[in-house]
This record gives sequence, C-alpha cells and structure tokens, in this order.
Amino acid sequence: MQRMLAPVDGSDNASRAIAFLVKLARTNGPIEVVLVNVQPTPELRALAQVQDALMTELNQMGAELMADARAQLSKASVSFKERLEVGPVAETVVRCAREEGCDQIVMGTRGAGTIAGLLLGSIATKVLHLSNVPVTLVK
Repeated sequence: MQRMLAPVDGSDNASRAIAFLVKLARTNGPIEVVLVNVQPTPELRALAQVQDALMTELNQMGAELMADARAQLSKASVSFKERLEVGPVAETVVRCAREEGCDQIVMGTRGAGTIAGLLLGSIATKVLHLSNVPVTLVK
C-alpha cells in the first residue's frame, strides 16, 4: 500500500488534491493518506505567557481546515491519519513526509506559473526543492 502525504489548508486547491487522491485510490487500489495542516510559527516571542492559548487556537484552526479533506476521504473509504503542526510550512511538510515514511506528497497549488512561483517563493516550490520523495502538484 502506498502512503501519501497531503498538506491541507482548507482551500479549493487542497480540496482538489484530496479529490485526486480519492480518484487514485479508486483506480490504483488502496492507499493511506497522511493529512497535515501546518500553521506558520507565530512571531510572538515577547508574549510567551499566551503560548498555550495560542497553540490551542492554532490546533483548533488546523482541525477545522482539515474538515473537507477528512469528509472526502471518509466518504471514499480511504484510510487516513491526521497531523497538526506548527512551524515553517514547506520544511514541516517535507519533515512530516519523511517521519511518516510517505512515498509521495500530493498537494494543491495556487496556479501561479513556474517563473512566478519561483519569484514568489511559493510553498509548493519550496516543497519541490526540499523533498526527497516525488511531489505531485494538483491545479
């Protein structure tokens, strides 16, 4: 069984990536999906006393952003697990794929062209450069 990591952020682009994974499972057989939502590291060094409340809120937000992906995979009977992370997004996505032993990363893209993506430093472009496993970008 192949194991795929799918970063989700609640966007239509992420939803299309999940739909792609559902279609892949239907045509190629069973897969396991690791859903990951990464919240960027907050820049609140001076406010250490609010850290617990902030982390609770970030985890709640991440869980809400995974709701659509969770529903799509459940409806299609695709096996999955969830991870909520906080950190630099691209680096954390690649680290999670490595830690989970994933064979591939499947993620949505904002649709910017390759040159625009490189100039803007998009998350998808960074994941492509950092990953040691194949990355499929779904428009």
